[in-house]
Amino acid sequence: MSVTADATRRLRAWMADHEREMIDLLAEIVNLDTSTLNRDGVERLAGLMSTRLRALGFSVERFAPTPPREDWVNNAFLDGRGAEAIAPGVLARLGGGSGQGRLLLLAHLDTAFPPGEPSRTPFRIAGGRAYGPAVADMKGGVVGVLFACRALLETGVARPAEITVVYDTDEQAGTVCSRALIEAEARRADWGLVTESGRSGGQVVGQRAGLAMGELIVEGVEAHLGTGYREGRSAIDAICRKVTALHALHDPDKGVLLNVGEIAGGTRRNLFAAHAVARMDVRVVDATTWERVQRQIETIAAAEEPRGTRATLHLWQHRPPMPWTAATDGLAALVAEAAAAMGTRIDTIPTMGGSDANLIAAQGTPALCGLGPVGGAVMTRDEYIELPTLAERAALVAALAHALSLGTTATQTTTLQSLR
Repeated sequence: MSVTADATRRLRAWMADHEREMIDLLAEIVNLDTSTLNRDGVERLAGLMSTRLRALGFSVERFAPTPPREDWVNNAFLDGRGAEAIAPGVLARLGGGSGQGRLLLLAHLDTAFPPGEPSRTPFRIAGGRAYGPAVADMKGGVVGVLFACRALLETGVARPAEITVVYDTDEQAGTVCSRALIEAEARRADWGLVTESGRSGGQVVGQRAGLAMGELIVEGVEAHLGTGYREGRSAIDAICRKVTALHALHDPDKGVLLNVGEIAGGTRRNLFAAHAVARMDVRVVDATTWERVQRQIETIAAAEEPRGTRATLHLWQHRPPMPWTAATDGLAALVAEAAAAMGTRIDTIPTMGGSDANLIAAQGTPALCGLGPVGGAVMTRDEYIELPTLAERAALVAALAHALSLGTTATQTTTLQSLR
């Protein structure tokens, strides 16, 4: 067993003693309406977390959202509202740790639920689970970051020389406005830990897919069906052919997920449509796969089918792939050792989801995700966490911070699992 086992057990015991406080804070913030569309609600939560961090001795500042670089990105991710619709994020630092290195802890405050959802489905506990909008994605992780920091301070175990906490406010909108700040902080850090919810099987995440979104705009030739049937060129016809071709690229066995989830076009049933739009989500296992799929999408967009139509493609990989590396092996082994010290088992796996951890890993900084409480039914009215894992996962984050600060080399190894 690692030399950090005793400290891990101390941290776990501390967390157990403060579990009631954790649950009370979780209930409070789940019942706050922090939909990405509700700037005022996100601002209230950002203010609350800023106050809590200052009470622990962190220096805290608020960082302004960065406007999207292109109009189509603003329209796709922010519904055309612009960066002014996003509350400033929270950037907090704490120095003075007796250990080594700089640790970045990251969680997001905004949620994917529509405004008003907490009043319709408020926080509740039943059958060992806590329910409520964003309880897993990721308000449990928001609480976990705060209490992990507090446990490190109050137990007095070694912690990194510097801990930086970022609570961003637009993850559910693609982290468009917070990306530059997160990338800059990742470059300063030696490690990054992200407290998105743990997988439903209890695992944490060591590899994530690259995520892209695309917008395909097709222009046709408008004409009346009865009088212009030879001249008309339907943008709807063209975009349907392209969507069929795009969906043929979906190949989970080769690490490619693609879905066209939005489509619109035309004005009247008896007119050849002059305009049609489709939006897609694309997920790839690695950078090489992305280069191939990007070329294939561009080829499909460029095809003039039927003749006389033309298409414009906007395509942006907003979350680069988070690969499994030798550093991931080391982090996964530390997770396994900390879990063993707490009397449980926690594996580390790859997934095809994406998160802000992708942005950290893309800067070359070793990262883990899925370190929040174990949950499921995410983004539905049945979203939940396994309540005992709220304290367990916060203790795990604190234990990892402690072990990393000592330069600990875990005695276990782990093997990358294939993506399925």
